[in-house]
Amino acid sequence: MIVHQNRPIRPGLRHLIAPLFCATLIFGWSSPDLALRLAAQTDSPGPSDAMDVLLAMRGRGLWSIDPDQGTMNEIVARPVSGYISNARWSPDSSRVAYAESDATWRVRVAAADGSGARTIVEGERGVVYDAPVWAPDGQSLFVLHAGLMGAVYIARIERIGLTGGEPEIVGFGFAHFDVSPDGQWLASVRLGRAIDLVNLQTGETRILVPEDRFAVITAPRFDPASRRLAFSATIPGALPTPVPPGLFPPIGWLFSAGVASAHGLLQDVWVVDLDGGAPTQLTQTESDDPVVAWSPDGSQLAILSHERLMTTSVDGTRARTLLAPGDFGSVDWTNRQVR
Repeated sequence: MIVHQNRPIRPGLRHLIAPLFCATLIFGWSSPDLALRLAAQTDSPGPSDAMDVLLAMRGRGLWSIDPDQGTMNEIVARPVSGYISNARWSPDSSRVAYAESDATWRVRVAAADGSGARTIVEGERGVVYDAPVWAPDGQSLFVLHAGLMGAVYIARIERIGLTGGEPEIVGFGFAHFDVSPDGQWLASVRLGRAIDLVNLQTGETRILVPEDRFAVITAPRFDPASRRLAFSATIPGALPTPVPPGLFPPIGWLFSAGVASAHGLLQDVWVVDLDGGAPTQLTQTESDDPVVAWSPDGSQLAILSHERLMTTSVDGTRARTLLAPGDFGSVDWTNRQVR
């Protein structure tokens, strides 16, 4: 069943801008704090209960959100001249890994409450380290590494140990990617329109979603059982709103009147089985830059877009908005013991 969310459609220019250029544009630029609306829920969990906790961006910082109680806490503040871009809970929920950008890009690891942060890897100015994904053992991270290495531009996915050592190259290209919780699969978006599935044990690669199916694909995310992949996509035929006359596209995007409510080609969330078959459309919300995270039991998805932070059952029968408006960046979902 498809989840519907009624709202005016607000197309705009997609920010398909090279992230290195984006970083130079965004330094020093800030947005006003976001209005907040949380859904109040029922009884507090008992002392021995486990609780669901979301990890999401708000105001360029990093927040933990209790979707049941409607409470949230900032665990990593926004850098003075930058932002937090992507974050994940560790496999045991005791730590967070996140990417931080100001004058340089770095990947950091902290306790679940944001304390004790330390830098795992940092690039020189103009070199990106972003999109950390935990390895199943919690001892290393998969990260996106892009920028100039000498006179050569590199863009690749690397596995980096938390205690140092040489990185392991596992993929190439400046791409949205995810690694399955069992550590077997790497899903990588190719040319913004296809998804390749790589077996990390054998190196074998196959096409999971062909490039003629969608106009744009972003944000792949494996389910907890490593059997399904959710992703955001735009079907062919959707067109962005032109930028104001005479403005170079990135400048037009930053200063156009619609930037607060429109960011690019609108997308919906789709799900595909790793065994093959056609993708299934889960939502029909036409959202701006949606990113997803599965609930720990695989029955629900959290979806963060510019418009809202929402949860929906995978069968599409239950959907609710937790936060409006939303934000850009990432979302993650864990279930941990209440102490």
